[in-house]
Amino acid sequence: MVVTAAHCVDTCDFCGDSNEGFYLCEPCEAHPRSTREIYVAAGFRTLDEVWQAEVVPVSDIFMHEAYRSFPDWNFDYSSCEVDDEGHLHCRGLALAAKPHDLAVLLLEAPVRGLAPGMPPSSGPWLFLILLLLLRGHRNASFALVFVAAVASTGCGSDGDANDVTFCTEKYDPLGVGCDVDVERLDLRTAEARARDEVPAEAWLWEITSGYGAGHLDPDGDSDRWYLTYYLPGGAELPEGAVIAVTVSPTEIDVWEPPNIDLACIPAHPITSLDSRRAVHDAIKHLGQAGVSVQIRDAGDLHLVQRHRCMYGSSILNIISYRDIEGYHYVSLDEDGEPVELRYSNAEN
Repeated sequence: MVVTAAHCVDTCDFCGDSNEGFYLCEPCEAHPRSTREIYVAAGFRTLDEVWQAEVVPVSDIFMHEAYRSFPDWNFDYSSCEVDDEGHLHCRGLALAAKPHDLAVLLLEAPVRGLAPGMPPSSGPWLFLILLLLLRGHRNASFALVFVAAVASTGCGSDGDANDVTFCTEKYDPLGVGCDVDVERLDLRTAEARARDEVPAEAWLWEITSGYGAGHLDPDGDSDRWYLTYYLPGGAELPEGAVIAVTVSPTEIDVWEPPNIDLACIPAHPITSLDSRRAVHDAIKHLGQAGVSVQIRDAGDLHLVQRHRCMYGSSILNIISYRDIEGYHYVSLDEDGEPVELRYSNAEN
């Protein structure tokens, strides 16, 4: 169990900055974020030691029942009026002296550093810090925050992934996506080969297929995978050092791109998806939405998997299908399950 400030887990978005003051962007009743967005890290004293942290998921969140969102501790910003000079005039609140800014986080597993038997002479070696997504709170300098990514894990029906093929006339009527003369690899095989080419401490950071000469077939195999690995501590924050690896059935190419800009401080690598199951599920999801997948060009299917700290986006994993009119994007959760379908016409 961890006690923290309720404003650190509050989902209500607020605007403003430290000079102008904070205010609710719109009326909002305070409630906690999803447990999928929040983690607790332990075992380090400074951000220079962050790579040593033990990260534990949160199973439940309880906010004080009398808590009111941070911007309304002193004023009711939902009742503000703007004068001719653009200044806010808001009604004061009696709650100012009692914000009840408390929340309790229940952890999915014990923190090993808190285990019985820790020597008291070890001093303040343990530091707990809340990990959360920065969306509405990115200007809230009063909250000590730090972002973690979820390590992806596989799940679902192995029978469907291993026994069924979508390389049929239904999905590939011209035979371009499943050309028998083109040798291909599934993602996890490609990642296993790339892993032998990078340092043991490197973290899997981004995966793409379908760019340039890489083509993804309806069974999730590609003739070329692009994988990027992040090197913890390899560059001074907020930059990150990376290694890129291109894997095909016959060759592996390794190079070092320029440092990247980090959107947050990484806490975990990503784990490669089961590309066969992910593509099968995405095609089924498209079919249920009335989109008939028929590969007309070898580049019509594309898979992207990326670390949350790469762009700071909540949409991390995407399988796209290109038809005559535009692009259909199936976003996937950390387990590769379809969660959302978007469309963009060819002009966009």
